[in-house]
Amino acid sequence: MKFTASSIMRSKLVACDSTDNLKKVANKMLIEKVGSVLVKKEGEFIGIIIDRDILNAVVKGMDFEENLAAEIMSTPLEFCDADDSLEKCKELFEKTNHSRLVVRKDDKIVGVLLEKFVDRFLGVSKMVSLSRLSDTPKFRTGRG
Repeated sequence: MKFTASSIMRSKLVACDSTDNLKKVANKMLIEKVGSVLVKKEGEFIGIIIDRDILNAVVKGMDFEENLAAEIMSTPLEFCDADDSLEKCKELFEKTNHSRLVVRKDDKIVGVLLEKFVDRFLGVSKMVSLSRLSDTPKFRTGRG
């Protein structure tokens, strides 16, 4: 089976408005149980806030009532196509140094792809490939 961006992405999209305060954004992340929120302005996605952005705001002592989503969001959004291979996505992660990519299909945002998921699936596919080389436990388990 060939894995693509859409096969391992998080399809639950959570959005906030660029003028929402950080308290509202953090609450939304907790209630929705997500690690990222897409930021909209006038109905269009303009950025993303990830859990690390919220932690950085805490460390910087930002006021969660006064400071807005637009102040901590990451831009520009980095996109991959839903049908892109995981290898192609990994190259984009390395090129952009982002930990999340926004997944598009037919110019519509359909999910968010986490780099750690790509790494995990690529690692598993290498182990499966090795297990096909030999019936010995050395290759099946990856133990030397």
